[in-house]
Order: sequence, then structure tokens, then C-alpha cells
Amino acid sequence: MSFTEITSDGVMRHPSFEGMRDDKAPREVVEEKETDVETVEKKRPSKVKMPLTPAGKKTRKTLLNPSEDSQVRQVSGHELKFSNLSKIYWPKEKITKRDMLNYYYQVAPFILPYLAGRPQSMNRYPNGIAGKSFIRKT
Repeated sequence: MSFTEITSDGVMRHPSFEGMRDDKAPREVVEEKETDVETVEKKRPSKVKMPLTPAGKKTRKTLLNPSEDSQVRQVSGHELKFSNLSKIYWPKEKITKRDMLNYYYQVAPFILPYLAGRPQSMNRYPNGIAGKSFIRKT
């Protein structure tokens, strides 16, 4: 359930049913109470942990080598086939499919914890950024 606001007499404005929760029992779901900022600030730990830490000396190398246009790699026990690696995705910057995949491989330890379990929508550009696109939801 989502809504714009709850009026002073307890009525929801613009309510919308979004689905049933199966992670909680109905009796566990209660109305949240408003809390002032000072109370929340007092409860916050003084030292905030950084969610991302620099890689330091141990950085991940590239996944794909620069010479072959098609390659097969083992990733987490799965065999992945990569093709058309020299295809230019961003012509202005001269960035290829290989460059993009190598970049994602290097930032994966930082990105994946935030993407896990979330629905994703991708605007796909099979013929490069200047070509026609379509949206794929996974």
C-alpha cells in the first residue's frame, strides 16, 4: 500500500494497493510514528562506516583480453561466451563493448551488493548509443 499522506483524522489520501507482503505476519505490520530529527541523530552511531572502500593495491585485472573478438570465460562456475567485443558502443568516446565489460568487471564488488535482489530495467542499444533502443525488464 502506498499513499500521498494520512490526514489528521486518519484517512489515507491517494491510496494504492501494491501487493501483499509475505515476509511479515499481518499482526507485525503497524503504523509508523513520526520521530523528530534530533532523536534520530542521537541514536545514530558517531562513526559512520563507508559503504565503499578503496581497492588499494589489490585491484581486479580485466576480464577480457584485447586481442580476440570472441572469448569464453568461467565466471562463478558458469561458462560465459562474449562476442562482438570490438563493437563500438560510444563512438564519440571510442568505447567498445570490451571496454564496458572490463569496467563492469572491475566495479562489480562495489555495485553487486546494491543490485542483488532488485528488479532492473535496461534501455538496450544493440546498434550503439546512436541507434534505436528498447527497454528490457529483468
